[in-house]
Amino acid sequence: MISRRSRPGVDGQRLSSGLARCLPLLLLLLLAGCVQRDVLSVTIGSVIVQPGTASLLEGESQQFTATVEDENGLALRGATVTWSAEDPERVVIDADGVGTAVGPGSTTVTATFRGAVGEATVTIIAAPEIEVEQDSVRMFAGVGGPPPPPLVLEVNNGGGGSLRNLSVQTTHAPGGPAGWLTATLEDTDAPTELTLVAATDSLPAGDYSAQVALSSPDDPDSPLLVAVSLSVAGISIIESGGGSAVAEAGGTDDFQVSLDAAPDSAVVIDILTGNPAEVVATPATLTFLPTDWDQPQTVLLTGQDETVSDGDQMIPVTLRVDDDASDPRYQPVDDQVVTVTVVDDDAPSFSVTETGGSTSVAESGTPDQLSVVLDVEPLSPVVLDVSWSDSTEVAAGPSTLTFTPADWATAQTVTVTGVDDDVIDGSQSVQIEVSVVPASSDDAFDTLAPEVVSVSNADDDAAGFTVTESAAPGPDPSFVTEGGSIDDFTVVLDAEPASNVTLSVVSDDPGEVTVTPPVLVFTPANWDT
Repeated sequence: MISRRSRPGVDGQRLSSGLARCLPLLLLLLLAGCVQRDVLSVTIGSVIVQPGTASLLEGESQQFTATVEDENGLALRGATVTWSAEDPERVVIDADGVGTAVGPGSTTVTATFRGAVGEATVTIIAAPEIEVEQDSVRMFAGVGGPPPPPLVLEVNNGGGGSLRNLSVQTTHAPGGPAGWLTATLEDTDAPTELTLVAATDSLPAGDYSAQVALSSPDDPDSPLLVAVSLSVAGISIIESGGGSAVAEAGGTDDFQVSLDAAPDSAVVIDILTGNPAEVVATPATLTFLPTDWDQPQTVLLTGQDETVSDGDQMIPVTLRVDDDASDPRYQPVDDQVVTVTVVDDDAPSFSVTETGGSTSVAESGTPDQLSVVLDVEPLSPVVLDVSWSDSTEVAAGPSTLTFTPADWATAQTVTVTGVDDDVIDGSQSVQIEVSVVPASSDDAFDTLAPEVVSVSNADDDAAGFTVTESAAPGPDPSFVTEGGSIDDFTVVLDAEPASNVTLSVVSDDPGEVTVTPPVLVFTPANWDT
């Protein structure tokens, strides 16, 4: 504390009256350098810092001022304070009171004068900062297949203030194809979305890389780089002779499989046959490792024998990546299909079997039988028609036979019966024809030729004729008198002739008896009259 000795009032009056009397002395004293000084005592009351609180973004500066007041609140002019910061890692302040924000957080700025201290609280907010949820992404696609789905990344402000005027730029790896990656921002102010789209339809199998740079004038550390990698995977298949075909009865063929790009882990491919009853593929799975991915593996195709008349079949054999057991880069690979031609060895046909090796019936009604069955399984019903060349000699039934895929191998019976007639024609041969009804049958059977069976029908009509005498009066059935009486008898054939039959009527004694007419003619039309 500085002491204060002068008293204004009394001392002033004394000085005024003394000056008049002692002017010469005063001049002498002045000339001699004799000066009288006043000494004031001052007590420091406080140091006030302005602003008392401040919020700064990283990198921003703030001018702080300090006012020194005495105990009565009067400012002391010319008082020079000493500036300091509690945490220099957050705020750095110079001798002139200019504070610069260094790192986020809170700290205190202090002004000191002769032991008196004034403070200000400073909050430092992180500067605007581009923030993306992933700084590296991977995309996968299959050769010739659909592109990977668009990848959407959230872009946010990881600091304080506003993050505006965002821009994006894509750079593809040197030496590789350009233009396969497109990056777009939904908005230029954060928060927003960054969408990555890969075009893979013209890319061969392999690995590709690009870099997406996000920039903003508000982020002093921009650009932020996002690394993008793309893996395009594929499967190569080489068929023997350029195609695959097997015969039903155990014929074989094969094809080879390899990967188009090295995997990071195992790739398992399942081999799925469209119809195992037609063709079997072995092995059922192929496994490729990072060490042998380019070494072809062989799939063997074996035709399976069956009894269906289905013609040559085109059977798909599908190669499908087992996603759960395979490297993710191969999961987008589309199924690959090898079409195998299975050559059918089951020509459509049917068989007609005669009992005992031949078919014979008689007019008396003795029957015989035929057995009919398909030789191969049809894909749909087959209807057979049974017909015969002479219905006056034989009859057969049933007249139609229907076979289905369920009962094609079960023989059906056709019964043949002789038809009785009165014609003396001897044993007759009749043709029975079994043929396919195209409109109602499996198309594979439509063009089959009919099966023909010859049936012999034994004749039961013997040649002969019958003479019947009338019951005329007299001692004999036929009786005449010399006086010119007459009698008659009838003549009829016993069976129908195949052609005219002429009978001669002759008296062995024309002098006693004459007969008329001398000739009787019977035809197939009147043989029984």
